[in-house]
Amino acid sequence: MKFPLVVLVQQELANLTAGQSSMSHASAAPEEVAETDWPHENATAEEVEVQPVVEQQEEYEIEGIGGDMTVDQGELDEAIVDEMEVDDEEYRTFVEGRDTRLFDNDDTVPEDWATLTWMGMTKPFKVVISNPTTYDVKCLFPGCPWWVNGYLSKGENNFVASIVVGHSCKLSETVVKHRNMTAEFVARVMYGEIVKKTSISPFQIMLAISNRLSYEISYDMAWRAKQKALEWRFGSYKDLYHHLPHLLALLHSRNPGTIIDIDDYQDANGDRVLRRAFWSFGCMIEAFKHCRLVLCVDGTFLTGIYKGQLLTCIGIDANDKVVPIAFAFVESENAESWLWFLSLIKRAVVCERPNMCVLHDRHKGILSAVKKLQEGRNVDVSWLDLHSRWCMRHLAANFYSQFRSKRLEDLFKKMCRQNQRCKFDEIWAMLDKLAMNHMEEVRKKPIVAQEEEPRGLDPIEGEPARVTRRREGGRSVKCFSEWIKNEPLEKWVLIADTDGSRYGIMTTNLAEVYNWVLKACRSLPLTAIVECIL
Repeated sequence: MKFPLVVLVQQELANLTAGQSSMSHASAAPEEVAETDWPHENATAEEVEVQPVVEQQEEYEIEGIGGDMTVDQGELDEAIVDEMEVDDEEYRTFVEGRDTRLFDNDDTVPEDWATLTWMGMTKPFKVVISNPTTYDVKCLFPGCPWWVNGYLSKGENNFVASIVVGHSCKLSETVVKHRNMTAEFVARVMYGEIVKKTSISPFQIMLAISNRLSYEISYDMAWRAKQKALEWRFGSYKDLYHHLPHLLALLHSRNPGTIIDIDDYQDANGDRVLRRAFWSFGCMIEAFKHCRLVLCVDGTFLTGIYKGQLLTCIGIDANDKVVPIAFAFVESENAESWLWFLSLIKRAVVCERPNMCVLHDRHKGILSAVKKLQEGRNVDVSWLDLHSRWCMRHLAANFYSQFRSKRLEDLFKKMCRQNQRCKFDEIWAMLDKLAMNHMEEVRKKPIVAQEEEPRGLDPIEGEPARVTRRREGGRSVKCFSEWIKNEPLEKWVLIADTDGSRYGIMTTNLAEVYNWVLKACRSLPLTAIVECIL
């Protein structure tokens, strides 16, 4: 029988660290609850059970994970990347200013009541007796004899409904808000669907409850119900955050060649606090020895309780297949976290392989980290022969944000892909002319916002002062050549990649697509994300 990795970690900790402090051992494994089959509305008394049979699930599925991903598909299917960016923007808009607590004390009720069939919940009820052997509920309407009595027979695991008395009360109007319709009840009803498809949205939960039970619930209740169901399946975010180092240590001991690294610090109370975690499985490191000398790195943010970033490093083999290489949880995308991540990739994965090319966007943290590694200054690991190349798609997005023309953006991408000098020069001249004409047309409009004026790219940290002065204040530019003239051609143009470091790969879509595959996992606890990657 298969067990979740968190259970293995807890068993390992229980065997190795018995008697140590609370920081050194894990709590008991959480009980797993299977999806409940709820009786229909006209169920008889014999069909009603106070508690459903609980079975242990052997494994779980994450929708969207699996299958082969080729380089061509990741390069050309930009719709996937764009869809992911839209979803990310919607998430940022939603969580801004929200209180994302898992539990609401006003909604909590005794655990046992929620296992009742909805037959009795069309009208409000209350729990009269609740103990390990007896469970009684009655209707809230005065004078109504509705009553359900359940008992637990000796040697049995399931309650038996022994007495069921029908309702005599009548509802004068449809009840919009039900007393017993809480987030915990919704979580129990939707448990199977949520666990099977962890990416299910609160809107889908609201629709399912409306269709199944004919009651409307709020978005907040649906969101809390999803969090409760995920906690029942994987454990609490806090506990699993604490278990992550132990899980990685367990994977390291059972997978030869696996490299892990934990970066923590001591807070004011003297407790060790996790800040970053890196891992690369031995099979990935071995596979990379047979891959091309090119890596795509990118980051995506986590959507669970504890915010942070998941950094990914993707390689490409000789059959144009995507090969995951390394991963890391970090606090945010900044110069320090990227320097830490790239240094570990060099030390654990690349090792002594020369002339490695890394494709990335123009994030200031990555640019600063790459420059320090190439120069070998103030770093523990130097990477002098590192070839840095920029993602064409991200640079094209910067182009569009300045010139506001999809047609010009497509022409810019076409120019970046050119491998013939005559065609490259021809498209450059055409782009220069069209961009200048486009901006003249924009300036003729009655009202032109100041931010619509194209400005030069932001200066790169550590550039010579003469270059920085030319761009001081991000001054307005008149044509494409003026906008791009200070950027090294070999960074973003295929024809200037004379040593073939790129292997013809112009974007980091490979990493973006893999992040899209992990989209359903980003809201899960850290150990569950590691389990999904496995």
